[in-house]
Amino acid sequence: MTKAMDDAVEHIGFGKQQILVLIAGGWAYGFTTAVAAAAAQGARAAAAEAGLSKFHKGLLTSTVFAGYIIGNLLSGPFADVRGRRPPLMTSFGGLAACLSGAAAVGSSNMLLLAACFMGCGVCMGLGLTGANANMKEWTPAHLRPTLFCCLFVFIACGQSGAGLFFSLTSPNLQPSSLQWQLLFNLEAILSGCLFVFSAMLLPESAHWLVHKGMAQDAEQALVSAAARNGVKIDKEMLQNAIGMSNDAEDAEEATPLKLDSASSQSIFAGGLARTTIIMCCLNVCANACYYGLMCSLPETLSTAFEGSGMAAANVILLLSLMEFPGIALQDALGRKLPRHVNLAAVFAAVSTSLALLAAGLTWQPSAVLFGSVCSKLTII
Repeated sequence: MTKAMDDAVEHIGFGKQQILVLIAGGWAYGFTTAVAAAAAQGARAAAAEAGLSKFHKGLLTSTVFAGYIIGNLLSGPFADVRGRRPPLMTSFGGLAACLSGAAAVGSSNMLLLAACFMGCGVCMGLGLTGANANMKEWTPAHLRPTLFCCLFVFIACGQSGAGLFFSLTSPNLQPSSLQWQLLFNLEAILSGCLFVFSAMLLPESAHWLVHKGMAQDAEQALVSAAARNGVKIDKEMLQNAIGMSNDAEDAEEATPLKLDSASSQSIFAGGLARTTIIMCCLNVCANACYYGLMCSLPETLSTAFEGSGMAAANVILLLSLMEFPGIALQDALGRKLPRHVNLAAVFAAVSTSLALLAAGLTWQPSAVLFGSVCSKLTII
């Protein structure tokens, strides 16, 4: 973003425009956990119906994440070339098709079910870059950390929704009682509604429009955003935002790097390379722990609490709700602690909690429950 465009966004402020962007972008993230949680249980039930081994069940679940990797790799170029709206529309529309397809196929054709699962994963990842970019480009700078935090609220909502469904329909999480096809159909309906919402109401990024030389469309986008938020934007500000953005050489960065020489560097070059590699590794580890826990806990708790009178699905719902105070805790720590201290503390807490959970499996269910709660509090 250029400084002039950033000034225009700051002037427009926060209002209906940002809420529209947040709804679409937030649920793009929310579907990553909602679909992954549904697919993990769907794989359990389908593998049991087809008489397949746990290896095949795990392989079926993994197809979702294989697709997720592909979708994420494609999402950046897609959002750069086609804009911020089309990836989100494609994501929601594709999810509706793949989810309903998986529900229709069931366990009758495992190869076709695996293809639908992979399609779900691709569509899960396809809209994330567009969601991130659109939120950043329409949000005033001082509110961007808060809006980014809201994405994690949607992630927790997606998992909590799936947890509530299983708590109501199959409390003990036995494969024979899992109503996963119904959940897939419900998620397909919601995804279809979000596709319509994105097609009709989601604004395109004015920054992207200017970057692509569509100055008139960018001006209209800024005027519409200001009107939605109940503010007026003068012609001079509009001309500055659009005119400076077109002048790539003279444009001033809205959030420049500390070193002028670093402004054109690749994140994999020079002094940034080490930080990029470390953060990528940490991100992979954090996501592996988070999604691994989400996919494996239902079966783990179903086995651990069998015969104890405790409904595993209710515990899963409780654990997913624990992510909300975990988000608040992370937000507070992020404001108080240096980034490297915060990361070290979180990974130490997560590793300790997971170790306690694993030890509790051969010890007693209460230790499993305590380790699970601590993991969910810290892993988000």
